Amino acid sequence: MANVPTVRPEWLYNHFQAVGRAQARYLLLLLLVSAYTVGLDFTSGDAVSVAFLGLPGIPKTIVNAAAMIVLDVLLLTLFGSFQAAREAFAELVARLGDEGTGAVMHQVDEHPNVADFLSYATYADGQARPWTRYGVLVLYPLPVLAVVVWTVTLWRRGVSACALEPSWLAWFYRVSLLLVLAVLWGTAAFLRRRWKLFRTGT
Repeated sequence: MANVPTVRPEWLYNHFQAVGRAQARYLLLLLLVSAYTVGLDFTSGDAVSVAFLGLPGIPKTIVNAAAMIVLDVLLLTLFGSFQAAREAFAELVARLGDEGTGAVMHQVDEHPNVADFLSYATYADGQARPWTRYGVLVLYPLPVLAVVVWTVTLWRRGVSACALEPSWLAWFYRVSLLLVLAVLWGTAAFLRRRWKLFRTGT
């Protein structure tokens, strides 16, 4: 990588680890918020208490709308963290010079996330197996795509609802289309990257 800053390698290493920690937290938050909203589908009544925020009796329509926005923002942030991790790792390897030759990301990542471990499930004795490359294409994107599909489903439900209470939610969902489109664009870029890894292994 050109123009690698001549800072201490440990600074670049620490930066890479910070990105990894953030990425794992974003994915965990995405899964928790998604699970919470899925659970709302199985509750009776039109209102729900959000205990961790100290909010009793909030209409489900508002909770779902807010959760949809949170999921959109977290997904975009997660996609950004994927790019940041690649750049941080490339800078670290370039700064290490000969010592970094042949290094791969999972060898120095101290904070693998759930998607990473799904990919590692295809390894045996620390070595990739013939179907590991298919894990890169299928297993790693699985939790991310599940959240994307659920987020779009929440948005579609809100847009297609005949009547929303309160009524301003209809406009809220229309405006949020911009976020949904950004998430779909980010998802397409993410899948292109996974396809490249599957085809080339790089």
